[in-house]
Amino acid sequence: MKKITLLFALLTTSIGFSQQQEYHLDFEDGTASGNAASWNNSFGGTSAVEIITNPNPSGTNTSATTKVLKTTLASPLTAENYAGFDNSQSGEVFGTWKIDMAVANNLMLTMDVHKNYVGTVGIKMTTTTGGTTFEISDQNVNNSVVNEWQTLTWDLSGINPNGDLTNISDMVVFVDFQDKANRTSPATYELYIDNIKFNAEKLSDAPAASCTDGIMNGDETGVDCGGSCDPCAVELSIASPTVQHGGTAGTDYISIYSDALTSITVGNLDPNWNQATDATEIVINGNNTLKYDNLNYQGTDFNGDKQDVTGMTHFHLDYYTDNTTELEFFLISNAGETAYNIQSNLGITTGSWVSLEIPISNWTLDLTTLREFKVVGNGTIYFDNFYFYNQATASVENNKLLGFSMYPNPASNRLNISAVDVIKNADIFNVIGKKVKHIDINNSRASIDISDLSTGIYLIKYSVNNKVGTAKFIKQ
Repeated sequence: MKKITLLFALLTTSIGFSQQQEYHLDFEDGTASGNAASWNNSFGGTSAVEIITNPNPSGTNTSATTKVLKTTLASPLTAENYAGFDNSQSGEVFGTWKIDMAVANNLMLTMDVHKNYVGTVGIKMTTTTGGTTFEISDQNVNNSVVNEWQTLTWDLSGINPNGDLTNISDMVVFVDFQDKANRTSPATYELYIDNIKFNAEKLSDAPAASCTDGIMNGDETGVDCGGSCDPCAVELSIASPTVQHGGTAGTDYISIYSDALTSITVGNLDPNWNQATDATEIVINGNNTLKYDNLNYQGTDFNGDKQDVTGMTHFHLDYYTDNTTELEFFLISNAGETAYNIQSNLGITTGSWVSLEIPISNWTLDLTTLREFKVVGNGTIYFDNFYFYNQATASVENNKLLGFSMYPNPASNRLNISAVDVIKNADIFNVIGKKVKHIDINNSRASIDISDLSTGIYLIKYSVNNKVGTAKFIKQ
């Protein structure tokens, strides 16, 4: 009976302390502490936090491959004593823990530091609700050497024994806790940290890695991408195609968004319509471009500058996407809104810039008071060159300039075209703006096989000397 009682007591003791463990923040790849996004510069005076390879294997940290945390401060150091960094804005990225003062192993914290100046390093922990659990700034825990790794030790035996030491989730490191008047003054204050170690009772695990938590964790190679998540997006580096229409703004075209044309003053490229889309304007090879990331819907607001586009025949836009599978473009006027479904009418091409020439007759609403655009779809998509143009004006002007001719018209099997100079290529569009044929020509004349086209009206768009002309023909 005594043996059974003793065994039960040992099991109870073991269970009671089974969650005691060493927390080791070592900043290595694949760990929560090793992700720079886990750390925040929420205390004044610090620069961006970086995770780098140990720049100076020395002293107590001789590994040339270990990862360390780095922060720098400019001189003179004018920040308050609380200058430092922590993980508070990243939530419970390390889980939660409790420091039990009755457990001897919980009463010490160590940290490797490497500094180019002598000064006190302070520490603090806070609860999940942001309250301070304890703060140590009076132990004069200074580094005694500079430009070499040294292990510093904090005695936790005197910390708030009556305070709330439960539900701790935040580790805070103060860069330099001594009085500002006593600080040395290097040109730049550099601080490296590694191997923060302390013991505590684990209350909850760190959140499992996911592809939507905004943290680079698990096997991810970027924030929520790579590894077992979708591949990381690569920012587009190819600018949109050269604008092929011109003339007089307001007469030959009305541009809403384009660097190459005289555009109206758009009031808001990202109006707050409670959308999930992350809309930004980026520069690609010197050209302003719209990027819609995580698209569900997105607006463009003309800011009261209503446009009458009834004198135009077509709407032009350029887009690029790698993953969009649904795409509609809405015109919105005082009379309401109407969508043109690009996916169902034209299909979506991925992996290259696409230029669309859409007859405005596809939008059935009053276009004398056009005031907004709306895009509905998914994925990540780039847009450029939103403008309306008058096909007749552009065609007549460029066709005369380029000496373009075309016969027969109507045509049954072949369409013959010629110009005063080399025609680089030609595209043929149907009446809803869908490209049905592309022809590389590189000659001043060509005979195009159109026998596979259905009977109807088509638009041929051709390029000569970096100018574009268009002409209409009928397929019999």
